[in-house]
Amino acid sequence: MVATHSARLSVCRSCSDDTTWRSHRHCRLPESRIIHRDIIRFQRRTLDHSPSTFEYLYGASTADSQLVLLGIYRPGSDPLTPRFFDELSTVLEQLVSYRRPVVVCGDFNVHYDLRDDGNDVRFRELLQSFGFVQHVTEPTHARGHTLDLVIAKSETAVLSLHVGGMISDHALIRFVLYR
Repeated sequence: MVATHSARLSVCRSCSDDTTWRSHRHCRLPESRIIHRDIIRFQRRTLDHSPSTFEYLYGASTADSQLVLLGIYRPGSDPLTPRFFDELSTVLEQLVSYRRPVVVCGDFNVHYDLRDDGNDVRFRELLQSFGFVQHVTEPTHARGHTLDLVIAKSETAVLSLHVGGMISDHALIRFVLYR
């Protein structure tokens, strides 16, 4: 599974196929997408809450071993506000109720590598309070920060996570899930 981005999200269903969810403006790059193996089928869903501080792609697999996947993009040009944490908390509260693997990934534009930063501390505490674990441990941005994250419920094994080369000012992240 791969999640990539290079712009704000706005859903373009006509450009999506069975193995790529795309979300971009009027069929022109830049775009965000979630790419997965063709043996997995996803159905798009809408969150119960409509966040204003980030955009998302959300869905669940339709196979027997169901998976819930949420891709997030929070613009780095927007200030990191308490409202972001409140909205993310509301979304995590919905996701934690699922009795199947849940993965949240994307460009959060939170400097996860700055452990003394108040926003980073609040972000880590929020994830921990809902039983989620963040798995990326190396820089994902050209300026050396960890902005792109792969987050899963604690009982979901994220294996073979690899931060690859830069595909823009962000690195490509690949990973395998084991239930």
